[in-house]
Amino acid sequence: MNAWVLENVFFIVISLSGGFIFYYITGPSVEAKKKGLEAVTSMLINFILFVWAGKVMMNLPLFISDPLAVLAYPSASPAFYTAVLLTVVTIAHRIKRQTLQIREFLAAFLPIFLGAAFTYEFLDFVWRNNAIALGQAGLLLLLMVVFILFQEKLPPVTMTCILFAGWSLGQLILSFILPYTSLFGYMMAAWFLSLLLITSISVFIYNRRKVT
Repeated sequence: MNAWVLENVFFIVISLSGGFIFYYITGPSVEAKKKGLEAVTSMLINFILFVWAGKVMMNLPLFISDPLAVLAYPSASPAFYTAVLLTVVTIAHRIKRQTLQIREFLAAFLPIFLGAAFTYEFLDFVWRNNAIALGQAGLLLLLMVVFILFQEKLPPVTMTCILFAGWSLGQLILSFILPYTSLFGYMMAAWFLSLLLITSISVFIYNRRKVT
């Protein structure tokens, strides 16, 4: 395992720790935190497995001839997109089967995501001297402030839609200023960010109409 892989694993571990810390600082009661953390941890394990599955699918001929070469190689963005899609399908399936409470899940997922993503970009800027990460860290810090100010005033679904719409829009704007934008080291394509923005706005509108 080369130094880059070890460094990236270190970044991910520290970033997730930062996300969990942010969640525990801003989260609700201890019991609610425990349930939310269990749900997010389960989905996180699934997501990691889906990333690996996506990486194998993208490199199937090489995997058949040399599995270790594929598993040791860093995952590319298509594997990340595949994992996102499969995770969303899994969440929708669990919601339909009523084995996942979406409010509890989002109440935990959102702060963990924001805290982890900010920690990763901050480390990328400080450790690797990556100036591009500074703009992305600034966007995430702004979203974290918005979350802290409004988390008790807005329901989790509404808050998630607003912040993900803000993040995807911010990333799209940064993509015109910076050479590229990324998330946990995966480069974000404009079509993916646009799809996330449209989805967030659509779910927000649907949820508002459903409430009223």
